[in-house]
Amino acid sequence: MELAVQSWAFNPNLRWMLVRISGNDEGGDEIDETGIVADIKGDYLEFEFIRGDQIVRTHFYLEYFRNGGLILAVYDRPPVKIEIPDSYFEGE
Repeated sequence: MELAVQSWAFNPNLRWMLVRISGNDEGGDEIDETGIVADIKGDYLEFEFIRGDQIVRTHFYLEYFRNGGLILAVYDRPPVKIEIPDSYFEGE
């Protein structure tokens, strides 16, 4: 999947995808988080992830992913339903 559809716009198909963003942001701070792309508005990507017991919402501009600053990895496999068997709970 392509990061951008134009030189100035994120790929809108990234919305609601599970992604990992890693590297150094525009302030030089290191980030390595996995979360959801909550929204995309042109060159603006809204990102939500869980840290501790809180949901953190932040955003990134497309320019942050250029020149090796940030890396976006997309988990694009279809979801898999997993059930825990009742026998797992019998020991409680």
